[in-house]
Amino acid sequence: NWWLYLCPRPVLYHAIGRGSSFAKHPKDFCKRFKETPSDIYITCRHSKYCIVQKRLDSVVFSDALVILLPKVPGAFLSSSLFHDWVWKQGSRLETRLRFTPSDCYETFPFPRKEMPGLEELGERFDALRREIMTSEKIGLTALYNRFHDERETDERILAMRDMQREIDAIAVKAYGWDDVPLEHGFHHVSYQPEGQNLRYTVSEKARVAFWSRLSKLNRERYAQEQEQEKEQERLRGKKPTPKRGKRQ
Repeated sequence: NWWLYLCPRPVLYHAIGRGSSFAKHPKDFCKRFKETPSDIYITCRHSKYCIVQKRLDSVVFSDALVILLPKVPGAFLSSSLFHDWVWKQGSRLETRLRFTPSDCYETFPFPRKEMPGLEELGERFDALRREIMTSEKIGLTALYNRFHDERETDERILAMRDMQREIDAIAVKAYGWDDVPLEHGFHHVSYQPEGQNLRYTVSEKARVAFWSRLSKLNRERYAQEQEQEKEQERLRGKKPTPKRGKRQ
């Protein structure tokens, strides 16, 4: 072909198991990279909402996207717990979210317990979103404008809200935080300006409680990682080297 992408990013495509299209591969291709495609999830770097979507086809990704390979069921990335953390940690472009992986994703203390039923629920949730967008000929932003509109009574949007409640319930249970009432409904969130901050989500009280607990868990895991690094350095007979961690 006469054209060539300016930054083809071969390492990215090899890492997600889609490097077979390249004529040349990294030197350690066989050792480091997968040979079968992974389930990947994408989100926009700048967006009105935090929306993470599963991507199935082989496409060339725009630099405006963030590519995620979750170590937990991908549907967890649609939970209110993850969304609120992202809004708290991320920066802004005017009133829109700027998703930065180092701050929004790498710092998140994902649950270490299994979440039965979440993967299947996530597949149905994603399929329903695609169905609505295809039939209505709209994009994700327009879809979520309707999702967060308290006047919207379309049965499919109501089904989306039902699934959102289920996703949040499973996510919270994975941490053992069932003692916090979720109280889903239309609430004015503190991370958006007045007049633009109505969202269908958990209550402000629940959001503050989860943020506090996630922050504490983040600090605990950071401390554990530092101790593990010190122990590894000690076993190798080297002096520990201070490193910049992911604690926020």
